[in-house]
Amino acid sequence: MKRRDPEEPELWSGDPAPESAEPAPEIDAGLAEPDDPLGHVLIRHPPALFPEPEPAHRPPEAEPAETVSLFDDVSAAAAPAEPEERAAPAASRLTAFLADASLCAIVAAASFLGAAALVRRSPSPAGWLWCALFALLVSFFLVVPTLALFGRTPGMALADLTADDPSGEKPELAASLLRWGATSATVLLAGLPLVTMLFDRRRRTPADLLSARPLFSSREPVA
Repeated sequence: MKRRDPEEPELWSGDPAPESAEPAPEIDAGLAEPDDPLGHVLIRHPPALFPEPEPAHRPPEAEPAETVSLFDDVSAAAAPAEPEERAAPAASRLTAFLADASLCAIVAAASFLGAAALVRRSPSPAGWLWCALFALLVSFFLVVPTLALFGRTPGMALADLTADDPSGEKPELAASLLRWGATSATVLLAGLPLVTMLFDRRRRTPADLLSARPLFSSREPVA
C-alpha cells in the first residue's frame, strides 16, 4: 500500500470521517464550476495558501490633456478676441476728399489761368484737358508723400482722419501709392467702386483694401 504524503491534501471519498478527525473546510462556491464533475469533492486546504483577494483599487483617471492644433494661433486662442474697429465713416471721407480735390483744383487752375494770361489767349479745350492732367499730377504729390511722412493728407487732417495703424506706424510709400491710384480710379469711374463698402463688414473702400491701410478716425484730436 502506498503511503500518503503528509503535505498532500486529503480527498474525501464519501465515507463519513471519524469523529476525532478535523472537519475539512468547505471551498467557496465560486471555485467550482457548475459543469465540473468533481465540484462535489471537498478539498481541505490551509487558509494561508489561498488568501482572500484584496479589493481592486482603481487608479484615479487622469484628465485628458488639452490638444492644441499646430495651425491655430496660440496667442489668439489664449487671449479673447477683440472687436474689429470699423473704418472711417463715409461723411468724414467725403469731407477729406473734397478738401484735397479743391486744393488740387485751385493749384492747377491758378497755374493754367496764369499761363493763359501771360500769352493773352483764351484757354482751348485741349488746354483744359492738360489742366486736368496737371491737377492729377498735383494730387500725386499732395497724397503720396504726405501719407508716407505724416500718415494723412491736408484734407484728412481737416476731417480728423489718419492712415496710421493702431501702433502709430505710418504707411509705406508703396501703400501710399496704391491708395492714390485706387482713389484716382474711383473718381474716374464716377464712384462706382465704392459699392464695395456696402458688402464689407468694416465699411472699407477699394483704396483701403488695395493699400491694406484703412482710414480711421484720428486717435488724437488735431490741434
